Amino acid sequence: MPGIRFGYGLSGDSSFLKKVRDRQNPWNINCFAETAVKYVLKDQKYIEKSLKWIVEERKYMTTELKKLSFIDKVFDTKANFLLIKLKNKDIQKLYDYCLSSGILIRKCDNFRGLDEHYVRFAVKDREKIINF
Repeated sequence: MPGIRFGYGLSGDSSFLKKVRDRQNPWNINCFAETAVKYVLKDQKYIEKSLKWIVEERKYMTTELKKLSFIDKVFDTKANFLLIKLKNKDIQKLYDYCLSSGILIRKCDNFRGLDEHYVRFAVKDREKIINF
């Protein structure tokens, strides 16, 4: 549930889980997110519909973004966002354009291993991509 900043993961790797717990914030979730999650996770139809929608829209976005000349690579993902490597493009100009057009974009130059050529797009409805 990205809108309320809620996510979770499962793992049987106890050393990995210890590393995560050692680095997590003392307050992982706010009371609003906690309340929303209690109800949303009970709605199996909503979950199935959301997962199906994300798969379809992610596939569409990936196809359309690969057509753009200033994109070097669209990385495969199973998430609700797409990591993009840009060719020599003014990232600030692209960032400003996307925000003014209602397209959710994140600069990724502060992620370990990435630089100013990487951005992340949230998977959203295709009307936003059609106008891009």
